[in-house]
Amino acid sequence: MKKHKTSTTMNEDEEVSEAEIRSFSSWKFDLLETVNADPKTSPADLAIMEAYLHFTRAKSRTAYLSALAIRIRTGIKSTDTITARRRRLVELGYLVPHGTTRTGIEVFEVVNARQNLVDEHVMAAQEKLREMDADRKRKDRARRRVAGDVPLNIRRTESARVPLKSEIAHTPCPPNKWEDVPPKSEDKHLKRTPVSGLGSEEGTPSKSFTREDYLRASRGC
Repeated sequence: MKKHKTSTTMNEDEEVSEAEIRSFSSWKFDLLETVNADPKTSPADLAIMEAYLHFTRAKSRTAYLSALAIRIRTGIKSTDTITARRRRLVELGYLVPHGTTRTGIEVFEVVNARQNLVDEHVMAAQEKLREMDADRKRKDRARRRVAGDVPLNIRRTESARVPLKSEIAHTPCPPNKWEDVPPKSEDKHLKRTPVSGLGSEEGTPSKSFTREDYLRASRGC
């Protein structure tokens, strides 16, 4: 199997195979994804971790960087910020103290310590977002139904609508001067004396009760 020599800032050479290089590259990518998705890290933590990974040895997974080197590679100008964020990475388990160099620079073992926890967090967050998106879509559909037409099964047709009292045309009462009987005729059968008791006084002829009288009475006229 073909071997490759890699050199690190620790002035140590190590031989690694192509398969080890591919595995190492995949490991570094996974670790950066974990740090990036970790809710307990910041963008500064990610930048510092990326700087350490650039100098991490493939077999021992160790690296060291001075504060000056971190400032140059990350753009973080404050040494206090670098110290605080590196301490945070140690607390989370991404950097494990592994001694010091001859010049007193701390050496760290780089570990993807929270990969499982962060993966579970990502899955839970995705599920929560799906539920929120589904709930939003249900509310949008409900709003559209309220703003749209009434469903056909409860829509009242015009023919079935009962007219309001105010919509009924008022028919005026007939005029007072309506003829009570047809025009005078010489027919002797039309000249009959009304039956007793129908007039205002006994024996007094009464006015005939015509259709017009019925209509007038029914309308309250």
